[in-house]
Amino acid sequence: MPTSTVRYGMQKQWMDAQESKVVNYNGSKGKSTKRNKGSRRKRAWWRRVFASQSLDWSQWDILGAALPRQCHPILVFINTKSGPQVGHILRNRFSRILNPLQVVTLPRHDPKAPLKTFAHVPHLRIAIVGGDGTIGWIISCVEELRMEFQSLGKVWIPPPIAVMPVGTGNDLARCLGWGSGYSAWKSKGVCNALNEINHAVPVTIDRWKICFTHQMRRKDSI
Repeated sequence: MPTSTVRYGMQKQWMDAQESKVVNYNGSKGKSTKRNKGSRRKRAWWRRVFASQSLDWSQWDILGAALPRQCHPILVFINTKSGPQVGHILRNRFSRILNPLQVVTLPRHDPKAPLKTFAHVPHLRIAIVGGDGTIGWIISCVEELRMEFQSLGKVWIPPPIAVMPVGTGNDLARCLGWGSGYSAWKSKGVCNALNEINHAVPVTIDRWKICFTHQMRRKDSI
């Protein structure tokens, strides 16, 4: 599974998604209401739609052909339960730079839905903010999606994956040179960290699955 570069290409496009025609929403926008004196003001429809608890990737279509050639979108998976559990803080920081559709909060959301939505976006990069367990989880989902496309007679090349370690062990991130934990890139900031990922060199790694079985010894073999 390749591991590589990421760039914050679709930043702030959630503000003018309809004008740029990059993102199409297939759900209901809701109705806007006027603020009455003494009443609490309701959030705009796009704020409600992009709220993390109500975000549904199956209702959105990403128009890859409308993206500029120099645009390298990134899909970020953040595990809020990993390591020091700073995922909620990082999610807010990523959401200020990227389209909220590009920021997936784990384990609240199922990673398969965002992967399907962004599967055919050109020059896509995946960034995993978590530990070794989170990396294995996302890679398994990517492999399942590849097998699903293969069963339909479609060829899908999985996007490169980058690691931003915030787990406990972070063994894979350490081997790939991403650092040993959150403190390794905390001082750099999110933007600088994404810029470094953008200039990273892709590498290919082998993923193994080992099964242990227990075999009873024969008495005559002792």
